[in-house]
Amino acid sequence: ERALLASTLGRGDRKPVSPGELRVGGRLYRGRSLRVSGADRSPVAIGVFEESSGLTRAIARARTAVLGAVLVLIALALAFAIYIVRGLQAQIGEFLAAARRLRKGDFSRPVEAEGKDEFALLGKEFNKMSEQLSAKIEQVERERREVERTLRRVGEAFAAALDPDERLALALEMASDACAAEAARAVPSERGKLRPARLGRDEPRLQAALELAESAALEIRRERARAPSDAATQPGRSAPVELAGVYALAAPLGAHDELGVISIARRGLAFSDSERDQFASLAVSAAVAIETANLHKTVEQQSVTDELTGLDNVRQFHRNLHGEVERSRRFATEVGLVMMDIDNFKRVNDSYGHQQGDLVLERVARVLQQVSRDIDQPARYGGEEMAIVLPQTDLEGALNLAERVRAGIEALAIERVDGDGTVPVTASFGVSSLPESAGGEEALIAAADAALYRAKRAGKNRVERAEPVPAPR
Repeated sequence: ERALLASTLGRGDRKPVSPGELRVGGRLYRGRSLRVSGADRSPVAIGVFEESSGLTRAIARARTAVLGAVLVLIALALAFAIYIVRGLQAQIGEFLAAARRLRKGDFSRPVEAEGKDEFALLGKEFNKMSEQLSAKIEQVERERREVERTLRRVGEAFAAALDPDERLALALEMASDACAAEAARAVPSERGKLRPARLGRDEPRLQAALELAESAALEIRRERARAPSDAATQPGRSAPVELAGVYALAAPLGAHDELGVISIARRGLAFSDSERDQFASLAVSAAVAIETANLHKTVEQQSVTDELTGLDNVRQFHRNLHGEVERSRRFATEVGLVMMDIDNFKRVNDSYGHQQGDLVLERVARVLQQVSRDIDQPARYGGEEMAIVLPQTDLEGALNLAERVRAGIEALAIERVDGDGTVPVTASFGVSSLPESAGGEEALIAAADAALYRAKRAGKNRVERAEPVPAPR
C-alpha cells in the first residue's frame, strides 16, 4: 500500500497525469522521481517537482536568451562577411583598374602591395609582371625602331643609284651603330676601286687599334687561303684585338679581300660574341652589295659606252642631246654640237688593215676626251663619225673647241701596227648651235651634218659652221 511520507506541495488530491507530471489541488507540476530502498528495504519514491507555469517561463526565458545570442552571432558574422567582401572588392577593383591601365599601355602606377597576406603577395607579383612586361615592350619598341632604321637604310641604298661608294658608307654606318662603335673605317684594296671611308672619332688610339685589327683580319684570311679546303672562300669571324684599353674588330670585304677591309673600334668594352657575329655578317652583306653595285655599274656603263673608243655610244648621244635641248628650252641657254668624220678612213682600213683602223679610232677618241670640258659629252656616232654635245655653248664656242680637236688630231703620230712608220690622220668638222643654227634636236644634227659635208667638199681637215636660221618674227 502506498503512503505519502512527506511533501512540500501542499495538501490536496494528488493525481499522476503522465510520467514526470503530477496534478495536486488542481495545479500541474513537472519533475523527476527516483525509486530507492528504504531502511526496511521497502521501495520509496523520491520526487522533485516544480509548478508547470514557472518552469515554462524559465524555459521561455532561456530560449529567448539563446535565440538572442544566435541572432547577435549571425549579425556579427554577416557584418564581418560584408567587411571581408568589401575588402576583397576593393582589392579586386584595384587589380582590375591596374589591368585596364596595362591594356592601355600605362605602366606608371603599380598596385599597392602592403602587408603579408595573399593579396599583398599577389600585388607584388603583379607589379613584377608589369615591370617585366614594360621592359619587354621597350625592348620590342627598340627593335622595331632598329628594323625601321634598317629598312630605311636599305631603301636609301637602293635610292643611291647602286653606287658602290654609297653602299660602302652605308655599311660602315650600320656596322658602327649595330656594335656601338666609336670609330669605323673602310680601307679599299688597290683592285677594289672604292674610296676610303671614315666614321666617328679620329683619335690616334682608336686609329691604331683599327690598323691592328685590319692586319689581324687579313692575316687570318691568308691563313685560311693556305688551308687545303674550301675554308678559304668561307666567311669567318675575325679575332678581336685589344690595344691599351681600345677594342677593335675587322673583317675583309670579299671572298679574297678584293674589295678591301672594314673595321670598328671602341674604348673600355670588349665586343661580345653576338656583336662579332653581327659584324662579320654585315661585312659579308656589304661585300655582296658592293659587288652587285659594281656589276650593275659595269653593265650600265657598257650599255651606254662604245666598247672600242670608250666614248658614249649613239644611243647615249641622242639621250644626252635630247636632255640638253630640253634644258636649253627651259632655261633659255645655248647648246653647241660638233660633228666630225675621220678623213680617208676607208683607205686606212684598206691599206693597213682593220687593226690599224681600230687603233686610229682609239687615238682620235682620246683626243676628243682630252680636249673636251668636264660638262661636254663626246660620243661615237657611227663608223668613223664622232660627235660632241656642248652644254651652254654658242656657235663661236663650238667652233673654237672643234678647231682645237682638229689640231690635236692632225698632230697625232699613230704608229703602224706592222712597225713600219706612222699613219697620218686628219678629220673634218661641222658645228651648229641652238638656237642660232636650228630650232630643235633633229634640225641641230642636220645643220651640223650639212656643215661637215661642206668641210669634206672644201678639201677636208677643216671646220665649217652651220648656216644661221632666220629669227622668228
